[in-house]
Amino acid sequence: MIAIELPNTSEPQHSTAFVEDLLAAVSSSLYAAPLFRLAHRHTGCDLLTVFSKTGTSSPICLLNSGRGEDAVLSSAARAYCGRHFQVDPILQKVLPSAAADTSVQVQYRASDASDAVYRRDCYEEPNLSERVGFYTRTPDGWIWLNVYRRADTGAFGAQQVDAVAAFAKVFLAAVLSKQPPQPDSTLSLQEREVVRLSLEGATAKMIARQLQLSPSTVTTYRQRAYRKLNVRNQRELVAGRLSPPVRTDVKGSST
Repeated sequence: MIAIELPNTSEPQHSTAFVEDLLAAVSSSLYAAPLFRLAHRHTGCDLLTVFSKTGTSSPICLLNSGRGEDAVLSSAARAYCGRHFQVDPILQKVLPSAAADTSVQVQYRASDASDAVYRRDCYEEPNLSERVGFYTRTPDGWIWLNVYRRADTGAFGAQQVDAVAAFAKVFLAAVLSKQPPQPDSTLSLQEREVVRLSLEGATAKMIARQLQLSPSTVTTYRQRAYRKLNVRNQRELVAGRLSPPVRTDVKGSST
């Protein structure tokens, strides 16, 4: 594992077209796929994820898109947020000791994961061999972007690792410059699940399969959640931090 603290005053170098493409992807109502395509083009990644965490709470998966089966990728993200973040050395050791005015970039290989179950659920089963993560502070915690390589596509090169920082800085700056929708504690459990999965980029049909509901029922739950959150559509929901306004505890989690 390689962890580097980067001063927040450093400015990445990128073209106007790159910035325009990235901001357009952030603003898209179907943001997950265009963001992954852009990340793949600039970093050669096979998977893109974005997480946020406040205080001692469990992380939230904000985005999860890439090459691979959706169910496998979603399962890995849920396993990480539910329990494996507790054995992630970046969250438990690197970030708590980082200086206040820095961001952190980490290059982490599957073989670095000393916990066998964490390594199996989050790397081996989704066929991932390496990730590069870029972590930046929020007023009450951290938000970070990860890019991954599959075992069959090899490791990131040095230029690709540098490209991750440039991509992440623009993306996270765009995300943090906006305000997320305010939470509504009256969301039902099903509405929370639908919102969470929508923010991971899942379509109504994908959510219906995962929650064993009909697509029309998913649409109903989503519309109810939009009204309670005072947003009109998915584009408004993901605007700002792309942060889901609700937390969903995983059954059996110790958090």
